[in-house]
Amino acid sequence: MSLVDRLLEVDRHDIADYTPFFIEGRRYGWIRPGMDEILRSYPDVFAIDDEHVSLRSELCEYAARTQAFDRVVRDLHERELLMGWWDEPNPVIREWGDEPVMQMERGGLEPFGIGGFGVHLNGFVPHPSGDLLLWVGTRSHDRPSCPGQLDHLAAGGQPLGLGLRENMIKECDEEAGVPAALARRMTLEGRLRYRYAMPSGLNDDTIFCFDLELPPEFEPVNRDGEVESFALWSIEDVIARLRTTRDFKYNVAAVILDFLDRRDLLAGDPEQAGVREILTRMRR
Repeated sequence: MSLVDRLLEVDRHDIADYTPFFIEGRRYGWIRPGMDEILRSYPDVFAIDDEHVSLRSELCEYAARTQAFDRVVRDLHERELLMGWWDEPNPVIREWGDEPVMQMERGGLEPFGIGGFGVHLNGFVPHPSGDLLLWVGTRSHDRPSCPGQLDHLAAGGQPLGLGLRENMIKECDEEAGVPAALARRMTLEGRLRYRYAMPSGLNDDTIFCFDLELPPEFEPVNRDGEVESFALWSIEDVIARLRTTRDFKYNVAAVILDFLDRRDLLAGDPEQAGVREILTRMRR
């Protein structure tokens, strides 16, 4: 295990295993193996051949597509073919800033390999010695994804209808009790793009990475049941746990390594160059 290994795991997939998913002749996702056969049960929604799956051309309006997809995704959920259900509408777009062609439940993104978006916050505290300390959360064991693993101070999916900062401020309040006035001091530092193969499908995500310096007296308090505890970690301990275990949630590991690289906290580490090379690709 190494820091480079952790990053390579985040972008772990073989795109040849997936079937392209098209809307209006443009690829919007990747259907996981076996899902095309399941989708044949919905001939009024999908056109399927040996090379790709397409949303039927008759579904040419936003509302009609959304309604048809909602029916399918709810059915897949009832059949326990989704990883979870968040009751969060997500825009279906190819790139951030595009006009959505429809919306769909967050839990249905992965079986179709449709791009999702999220916000993650590195909450750090300067130490009098000049070092930094990082707030680390432990996810509740009843979470549908990555239960019990280590996490950020706050993070979440990017739903329809909220701006990035607005969403991050909301997540800060719900997950860590960060007052809005304090959360507004955060800075957006960039984004990471990855594709992660999961049993439920392809997690094709873009994460917007925020940093927030917190005062030493701040104590996070979870409000929504997402996190069961918080602890303030030294950077040395964070790096050691990343290097030797898979305890950090897979995408959290990437965002923390991005934080460490941006702040030159891996200086002198023999893996610094390898980590930066992979992050440079993910930042594109």
